[in-house]
Amino acid sequence: MQSGPCSLILCLLAFAATTYSKHVKENLILTWEVGSPNGQPREMIQMNGQFPGPGLVWDEGDDVEVCT
Repeated sequence: MQSGPCSLILCLLAFAATTYSKHVKENLILTWEVGSPNGQPREMIQMNGQFPGPGLVWDEGDDVEVCT
């Protein structure tokens, strides 16, 4: 059996897929605010002025930088 250009291309594509990553920068501000998610006011931690905080979605291999 002879390995041709197809196997070389498959190897290069597999390598390229595993080396791709991106740099993700998230700005998070944590504060104590009065809120009432269940109807009773109380102090709670809010992220960027909201509760629940924003969804943080990252892919495996991404470089993540969290700034506060």
